Amino acid sequence: MRVSIAAKIMALAVVSVVATVGIVLCVAFYCVRDGYEKITARTVQSYLNVLDRQIETYKEGYLDMARTQASRPNVIDSVLAGDTARLRELGRTALVGGRADLMVFANAKADVVARAHSETAGDSIGGQEGVKRALAGEACCLFESGNVVRFSIRAYAPIKKDGRIVGAVIVGQDLTNNSALVDGIKKDLGAEATLFYGDTRVSTSLEVDGKRLVGTKLDNQAILDAVLVRGKTFFGNNVLVGREYRTAYQPLQNFGKTVGMVFVGVDISETLASRDDILKNVALAGGGSLLLFAGLAWWLSRKLTRPLVQCMEFARAVSRGEAGATLAVSQKDETGVLAEALSAMAGDIGRQMAEVAKAREQAEAEAAMARADREKADEACRMAENAKVEGMLHAAGQIEGVVEVVTAASQQLAAQIEQASVGAGDQSRQVSEAAGSMEQLNATVLEVARNASQAAETAEEAKSRAEEGAVVVEDVVRGIALVADQARLIKTDMGTLGRKAEGIGAIMDVISDIADQTNLLALNAAIEAARAGDAGRGFAVVADEVRKLAEKTMTATKEVGAAIKGIQDGTHQNVANFDRAVEHVEAATGLARRSGEALTTIVGLVETAADQVRSIATAAEEQSAASEEIGRTVDRINVISNETARSMNESARAVDDLAGQAKALHALVVDMQREGVGKARLA
Repeated sequence: MRVSIAAKIMALAVVSVVATVGIVLCVAFYCVRDGYEKITARTVQSYLNVLDRQIETYKEGYLDMARTQASRPNVIDSVLAGDTARLRELGRTALVGGRADLMVFANAKADVVARAHSETAGDSIGGQEGVKRALAGEACCLFESGNVVRFSIRAYAPIKKDGRIVGAVIVGQDLTNNSALVDGIKKDLGAEATLFYGDTRVSTSLEVDGKRLVGTKLDNQAILDAVLVRGKTFFGNNVLVGREYRTAYQPLQNFGKTVGMVFVGVDISETLASRDDILKNVALAGGGSLLLFAGLAWWLSRKLTRPLVQCMEFARAVSRGEAGATLAVSQKDETGVLAEALSAMAGDIGRQMAEVAKAREQAEAEAAMARADREKADEACRMAENAKVEGMLHAAGQIEGVVEVVTAASQQLAAQIEQASVGAGDQSRQVSEAAGSMEQLNATVLEVARNASQAAETAEEAKSRAEEGAVVVEDVVRGIALVADQARLIKTDMGTLGRKAEGIGAIMDVISDIADQTNLLALNAAIEAARAGDAGRGFAVVADEVRKLAEKTMTATKEVGAAIKGIQDGTHQNVANFDRAVEHVEAATGLARRSGEALTTIVGLVETAADQVRSIATAAEEQSAASEEIGRTVDRINVISNETARSMNESARAVDDLAGQAKALHALVVDMQREGVGKARLA
């Protein structure tokens, strides 16, 4: 079953387009899905970093507050004296207006002297790791569970008197009754946050029907094993309260021991829906492209194969011997060259066949002349026999005339046979030359076929190289597009960072104003305490501590303000740099895309050239077969010519024999005449 070139081109184009569209769709699906995964993962990681920094800020603030309380003389004296009421009053005063909501004073035996947040006292907290370290002289901040507060963040500082540790101060925040941390994350970042004590939620922004999920447990064993058992941070998707979140779970550890975990999650339900819409649109675009390219391939195959079909029909007509066949192909490409070559070859074959026919007619004419001469010789023989019957004497005179006629006829016949023999030889040589020409023509056609095959292989190799180049350019375009997308995302993130930094700067200005006002109030309080004398001495100490704290706050605020200013300047510069980078990337994308289109055009042209060259090779092979058939016909004509020449030679030898017989007859007639004359004389 033969398959037409048009069908092959159509099939190849459809397969190529299907493969290309399939690859593009697969790459698009992967890039979109991977891009969304990376974006959400990076977002969750950044939110987790913000939460970590917030917790570290809490720890540092509580640790500074614990150290300050541990260094106050009235606290030291009250702990040594076991003055529960005094310590409770001092603790509650210190907690007013601050973030901390719990404060515990313990003696050197780890017994609670007073709690500012509870009336409970006298119990032992020596089992807490932070208390052990504080009584050993080490200040630290840990996540702990206490006798009164279930789970909290606590700072521990040793209380020293003359270099001797006499107790400890614990300052912290109850995480089970305080949602400020998680609510701040949700308000500022739009992400959900949760603090776990073990696998139980103690503070969360997640709600169901307006009620927070405090006290519920996490039921994902894979997350529990990764975070609580192995102490690793877990990133992944998780379904919470009926919606899908991109989540991060990080362990809360105290000196390597995991006591809980912190969660940050971003709702990705709408993001996934948007991703699915993009993938659906890409699939529809791919299907439309497939139909468009299939129609274009059908039209192109029809346009390319029409002149090739005309060349094929012309070659078949020539092989059938139709001398009047014509080829009307006017293309200016390789198909036109093939048509001209076929027309020229058909003309050469026609001329050579005409020469062979002419030589054959000449040989047949000479053979007819030889047959006529032979008939004359036979008639002469019959006349000689009749003369012999009539009588020796009567025939003698007539035989002499007949012998003369036979001799003349023999000479004429010999001359004609010699001429026919020469003609037959010439005919044989011409036929041999025609056979040689056909062999040379056949060799030329075979050489054309081999060159066409080699050209097809070269075109196929060029097509393969061009396709590889097109694939590389497509990869470059996609890579540059991804770089551009990442650059835009980074630009957006930098803009957000700049706005956050400006917000922080405004907050720091407020803090600075508060610190200035606090410093002024502390100074006024110190002046009033000095006026009060001994009665205001305790108040003077408190005012002095407040003033020092205000000065530290002002110093820290200035340092933070300078850092924020540096961040803002760097952010603005980075945004400008990313704008320029995006412009360069978009320009590079355009250049790479134009390179890809040029390579795609080259692939199509090379593929067309390869198909045309293969068609030329096929036609050349058919011409070679026709040339071989003509060569075999010429060989048969050559054999006939050789047989004719041999017949002419045999006829020449027969005529020579006839001439010899005529001479012998002439001698016999002479003898008969002499004998007749002698007999006449005797008579």
